[in-house]
Amino acid sequence: AGYRTLLADADLRCPSLHAAFDLPLAPGVCELLADPSRAEATVHPGPVPGLHLLPAGEYSPLAAAGLARRRLQELLDGLRPSYDFILLDSS
Repeated sequence: AGYRTLLADADLRCPSLHAAFDLPLAPGVCELLADPSRAEATVHPGPVPGLHLLPAGEYSPLAAAGLARRRLQELLDGLRPSYDFILLDSS
């Protein structure tokens, strides 16, 4: 539809987006919670123009700490200028 859309797998304990789109699990959201500067390297082009995919990544204590520190919001705020829509697949 001409929109720049990011589909992010935020189900960190039971991710499935990577399998549905035949992508590597990591790097992804978990790694970005630890180091947000890597955002561009973790986003993959999707099967249709304008769709981009962000897998969950490898769950770790650093990812859990990032969630506790509200880093997910910071991550989304950093990605927002690049996309018209950001969809989160969560548990």
